[in-house]
Amino acid sequence: DTLPAGIEYVSSNPKATVKGQTLSWALGDIAPKGKASISITVKATRTGSFENCADVSAEDGRLKDRDCATTVVTAPALALSMTATPEALSCDEIVYQLTVTNRGDAPAKNVVINDTLPQGVTTTDGKRALDIQVGTLNAGQSKSYTVKAKAAKSGRYTNKAVATSGNLKDDASA
Repeated sequence: DTLPAGIEYVSSNPKATVKGQTLSWALGDIAPKGKASISITVKATRTGSFENCADVSAEDGRLKDRDCATTVVTAPALALSMTATPEALSCDEIVYQLTVTNRGDAPAKNVVINDTLPQGVTTTDGKRALDIQVGTLNAGQSKSYTVKAKAAKSGRYTNKAVATSGNLKDDASA
């Protein structure tokens, strides 16, 4: 079995003899109408469509067979952007617009935006920390959220938020 580029061998049962991307097993004798199974664990190093073909031979190469399988590997990719009111009087609302986008080719599940407002800034209902439950973002999908805040005193404030989905993460500030 020669693994396609973009696929890495992790383990197998029984253990394989590994030479680069080529895996081989010596299964010994198999009884008539018998079978032998091999379980292989691999990981993808990139997205794409991968065709893997396995060859089996016996009787010094006189008996042969080949079978192929195609696997499509996809992955989500989060992108978070934020805009803010560029300038406000101390009595004015500061409006933050957060947009999270899945730029990948698979759904991003359990997406959450964590936004801890800078010291001295709170939402109009007095909160400083927000956890926005976005849910699932399909490939190419975006969702936007508006946060209205007020500053306790004049000054320059930078707000930083983070969007996460599993081990995916992206941040933005304004």
